[in-house]
Amino acid sequence: MSGRYPIAREEGKRICLEQESVCVPRYATCHTSIAYTGKGGSGPGELDHPAGVAVHEDTHHIFVANRFNNRVEIFSEAGEFLYQLGVGQLYLPFGIATHG
Repeated sequence: MSGRYPIAREEGKRICLEQESVCVPRYATCHTSIAYTGKGGSGPGELDHPAGVAVHEDTHHIFVANRFNNRVEIFSEAGEFLYQLGVGQLYLPFGIATHG
């Protein structure tokens, strides 16, 4: 389990970060991957060292602190990119939380 950090739960699934990863794997447990959210890069919806993840309890959107891209990426519960927050306003974001 080295490098995997369970962060948030979404209807029985766990959202985990992998250390120095460019995507956010979603696990049934932190041993079995069921899907990935995001991919590496610097464009919209692309990640460079995700440093925090949270699931909004009402919308089930996945919020990812995109550390080296200096923004927050928002994905649908199916893992599709929706939009970004903090472009040009954040510097190395680390950790994130949501409130329903």
